Amino acid sequence: MNDFRVPVRPTVIWGLLVIATAATFWVGTNHPFSTLGTELAPVLTLALAFVKASLVGREFMEIRLAPRPLRLAFAAWTAVFATATALALVM
Repeated sequence: MNDFRVPVRPTVIWGLLVIATAATFWVGTNHPFSTLGTELAPVLTLALAFVKASLVGREFMEIRLAPRPLRLAFAAWTAVFATATALALVM
């Protein structure tokens, strides 16, 4: 008998990435239901992009299993570059 089991954690993370990608597409399109201003849409798109980068790094590059200094360095890199990018976009 075939004992194939779908791993739950990567499947859930993949689903979140798909939802975040769809949300990014929805925010970035010009549709009649868009209530986001031209200032908020790029910031929200970049925020979703950095959330996705964090999820990919932690889950699929297995940084969550890495030594603590590497996990902290990755979290700091993500936070610093997300903040710098958002500030550059707003200015």
